[in-house]
Amino acid sequence: MTSPTDRRFLHRFRVELPGWCLKDVSFLSWVIGFGGHVKVVKPDGLIDTVYEVGLDIVEIYEGKAEGKE
Repeated sequence: MTSPTDRRFLHRFRVELPGWCLKDVSFLSWVIGFGGHVKVVKPDGLIDTVYEVGLDIVEIYEGKAEGKE
């Protein structure tokens, strides 16, 4: 691994997992559970999923989600 380019994320964790993990709820919960302390760099599908979940959370707290209360 090369040196980190983003100084906010100095510690790296690299793992190779089978493709089905990208659709596994437990795996996604684990990754997303790190909140703002994790940055996914590969694969694009996981980056997109984490990004979409983050947007959904922001929308809920901004009151923009459908069915807002």
